[in-house]
Amino acid sequence: MFKRILFVTLLIFCITLGQMEVVSNSYKYQNAAIFEQSAAPWLYALSQKYGTKITFANIPDAEINFIVDFKFDLLYLLGVWQKGEIGPNLDRNNPDILEDCHKLMDNCNPKVDIIGSPFSIVEFVVAEEFGGNEGLAVLRQQLKRHGVGLMLDYVPNHTALDSPNVEACPECYIRCPEGWDCDPEVYYKNGIAFGSSGKGDHWRDVAQLNYWEPKTMHYSINNMLAAASMCDALRVDMAMVVMNDNFENSWKPQLDAWGYSRPTQEFWSYAIKQVKAKFGTYIIGEQYWHSEGPLQNLGFDALYDKENLLDDLKSLNVRSVSSYVGWRKRWMVHMVKFLGNHDEPTIWEEFHHNFQISKAAGMIAFTLPGPRFFWAGQMTGQKTRLKVQFLRRHLNPVDSDLFGFYQRLANVYAHPTLNQDPEYWTWIPTSNNNVVAWVWSSKVTKKNVLVVVNYSGNDNQWESIKLDYKPDHAGGAAVEFKELISGTTYSRNIDDLRSTGLHVGLSKWTGQIFEF
Repeated sequence: MFKRILFVTLLIFCITLGQMEVVSNSYKYQNAAIFEQSAAPWLYALSQKYGTKITFANIPDAEINFIVDFKFDLLYLLGVWQKGEIGPNLDRNNPDILEDCHKLMDNCNPKVDIIGSPFSIVEFVVAEEFGGNEGLAVLRQQLKRHGVGLMLDYVPNHTALDSPNVEACPECYIRCPEGWDCDPEVYYKNGIAFGSSGKGDHWRDVAQLNYWEPKTMHYSINNMLAAASMCDALRVDMAMVVMNDNFENSWKPQLDAWGYSRPTQEFWSYAIKQVKAKFGTYIIGEQYWHSEGPLQNLGFDALYDKENLLDDLKSLNVRSVSSYVGWRKRWMVHMVKFLGNHDEPTIWEEFHHNFQISKAAGMIAFTLPGPRFFWAGQMTGQKTRLKVQFLRRHLNPVDSDLFGFYQRLANVYAHPTLNQDPEYWTWIPTSNNNVVAWVWSSKVTKKNVLVVVNYSGNDNQWESIKLDYKPDHAGGAAVEFKELISGTTYSRNIDDLRSTGLHVGLSKWTGQIFEF
């Protein structure tokens, strides 16, 4: 009897210990600074720079130091997975892609420079040319030694046209029903549909998975687990398109023709649970069509903030920005703030060919609660977009003023006071419609950080900020305000602050960030 009790006790202990080993990254990365690099272009550029073949297994420490110096918490590598051959070959013969190749880089060689979409995936294994799974494991450990995590892609909606799964499980894909006239703009020659978001676009280098087929669910969960096993965080491509409502709207005629019934559960409701239970992975979803609410309820840690914050910033609509951040406090930590990524134009193009506007936008986006996302080339002021199908692009000289700004901004978004729960962040209503403001306060760091930005083309904009978080000073005492971008320190009388507030004057498209 004693042995049985001892055995059961030990069994429970072992099970509990096993469960304890899976530590969730959800809290760790809730305010993470994320840096995106496209894998193939990055390794190509490093190989050119160092005069030897660079893979994930031999990244020079100096390149990791760049990531560390900018206080990034996660390195997001786009395009590490094994691609097929059909997709790149199609791209090399696509007139639009060929035109862009010659426009966006010097001396385009289509056979070399057009490498195909990173979303045309044969299998979730790391491409051998990059060092394979073993090479990526070396890089992950290298990053870990510097306190940096690794983020990878998971692409749920489609596979490469030449994925082995196409032949092994054709029913796992949307197929042209028998007796239909199969439109070659919609279906590949084998009758399998090209990938699509369901909005009339058809991506001719990928095959559309069928999320109403149970075998697809099993296949996709295994792929997601495989990807999660090699990283600390996942970025899920086009997360909303496989939700039941969207999928039905996209493919209902084909699904009905093949006799499929709508699943009773959403794919994400159990896929995310499995991944988090096994690896504790932090999961970001690319989303559009204002799908953030349903996707957050299905388990995503954070979701793209494009249609709200980014689009308002691009349109220079300061009142919409203020209104959005003012009433969305509980959402902020679940929304990924960014000014650009591999799908978007460069910040030069996005922000009206004016880096000063982009700096003001950055002071807004990257001081709000939630993940902060940066794209390679953003800090150096690259004006030419690196399309996902390309190995390289034309590079302009580093914009030293912009680079210096991002170096200083790194000390802001990495500030401990800005890396807390959103309850310590407060939006401040302003009387000047061109100015937005908020404050972070911490009982742990004993510091407050105030952000005030003039997001307009009007000079000499003033605002008086009444602070809810007043330092505990006696009457007549001075309060020191250190401006974190310029490094300038200001002294203000506590009685004046209590009666009239902190007066802040700003030139067009500028801001000030005060620690006090």
